[in-house]
Amino acid sequence: MKKRVLIVEDNQSFRIFIKESLKDDFEIDEVKSVSEFDDIFFRYKYSLIILDIKLPDGSGVEVLKKIRSLDSEVKVVILTAYGDIPLAIECIKKGANDFWQKPIDYDILKKKVKNILRDTSFKDIEQDYVGVSKNSCEVREDIKKCSSTDVNVIITGPVGSGKTLVSELIHRNSNRNEKNFVEIDFASLNKNLIESELFGVSKGAFTGALVSRDGFLKRSDGGTVVLKNLNEVDLSVQGKILKFLDTKSFYPVGSNREERVDSRIISVFSEEPENLVEKGFLRRDLLFRLNVYRIKILPLRERREDIPLLANFLVGRLEKKLFLQRRKDFNSFVEKILGLEFLGNVKELENFLESYLLEKDFNIEIYNRKGGLKDLIKEKTEEVEKDEILKTLRMVNWNRMKAAKILKISYRSLLEKIKEYKIEK
Repeated sequence: MKKRVLIVEDNQSFRIFIKESLKDDFEIDEVKSVSEFDDIFFRYKYSLIILDIKLPDGSGVEVLKKIRSLDSEVKVVILTAYGDIPLAIECIKKGANDFWQKPIDYDILKKKVKNILRDTSFKDIEQDYVGVSKNSCEVREDIKKCSSTDVNVIITGPVGSGKTLVSELIHRNSNRNEKNFVEIDFASLNKNLIESELFGVSKGAFTGALVSRDGFLKRSDGGTVVLKNLNEVDLSVQGKILKFLDTKSFYPVGSNREERVDSRIISVFSEEPENLVEKGFLRRDLLFRLNVYRIKILPLRERREDIPLLANFLVGRLEKKLFLQRRKDFNSFVEKILGLEFLGNVKELENFLESYLLEKDFNIEIYNRKGGLKDLIKEKTEEVEKDEILKTLRMVNWNRMKAAKILKISYRSLLEKIKEYKIEK
C-alpha cells in the first residue's frame, strides 16, 4: 500500500507541481488553507504533511502546533521562501522534521520525500554510539532524526567526546551515504590557503596554481561536509561560506564560472559557538544559518554511567586491533576507573585502555591520584607556553601579528592564549 502525503499550499501551480512529482509513488491529498486542512486531517492516516508556512487564513506555525498535539509520528516538512528562513528554523525547534526552500527542483523534491519517509532500523547507531546515560540516549535519537533530513546541524562537545563519530553516523544513515563524507579542519590548514582549499582554484589564479583544482565543497557534492574550527577562518571568508549556505553555489578562486553543489552541512565546535561570536571569531549571521538543529555531547565525567559500557565496547575493538585477549581482572579494573576525570573524554579512555592491555604492570594510581602525572605534564606545558608567548611579545615590542608569525600559530589563537594566561603588557 502506498504511503499517504498531504500538501497544504495556497499557490495552485506549486501545489500541482508537488502533486505531479509524487503521484506515482504516493497517495496524494491537497488543500489550500487552514480550514480545508481541518476538514481533511482526521479522515486519513498521513505519513507526510508538506506545509506552507504562510496560508491565506492562518499560519503554518499554528497548523504545526495542532499536528504535533494530535500526532507525534507523522513527518512534517515546512515550505518556505528565502525571507522566511528564520521562521522555518523556529518551526524545526517546534517539531517540524525539515524545511524546504522554494523553488525546488523536481528530482531533489522526489529525493527528499523518499529520504524522509524511508524505513531504516538504525542498527549501527545503537551499536556504535554506546552509552546508557540520558545524554547518550538523547544523542542517539538526535542522530536518527537528523539522518532523515537535510537540515544544517551543529554538534558541540569537548575534545575527544565523539563529535566526528556522530557526524559519520548521520551521514551513514542518510540517503547521502553513497556519496563522499568530507571533513574540513580549518585549524590544520594554512590560513592563506583556506579559501582555495574550500572553494577550489582556477589555473593561474595565483603563483603556483599550475592546474585547476576542486576544493572540499566540490568533492562533497551529493554527500556531507563537516566544518571543524570555523573560528579559525577569516570573517571575510566566513561571509562567502554564508553565501554558499544561502545559494548552494560558489566561485572557485580566480574563476568567473559559478559552481553549484548539493552538500549537507554539519558544523563541529569544541566551544559553545555563541562564545566565539562574542569574542569576534565567528559571524553571528553565519551561526544563525548553521544552527538549525543542535546536538550537545556532554563530557564523560558528567555521564560516568556510560564508562562500563564504553570500556567494554572499546576493549573489544582494541582486542581485535592488537590481537590480544581480555585480561581476567577487566571487570574489577573498570570499577576502579569510574572515578577518574578523563579530561580527554572517550578518546582518553580508549588510550587509557590500550595502555592497560599492553602494559603488564600498568599502574592505575598514576591516573587515579589527584594532581597525577597527566595534570603535572599539563601544568608544566602551560608554564612553558606562557613563558614563550610572553618572551616573544616582548621581543617584537608587543606586536601581536608578528608574534603569531614567529610562534607559528594563528592570530586568533594567540589572542585566546593571551586572554587565557592573563598576559599583560
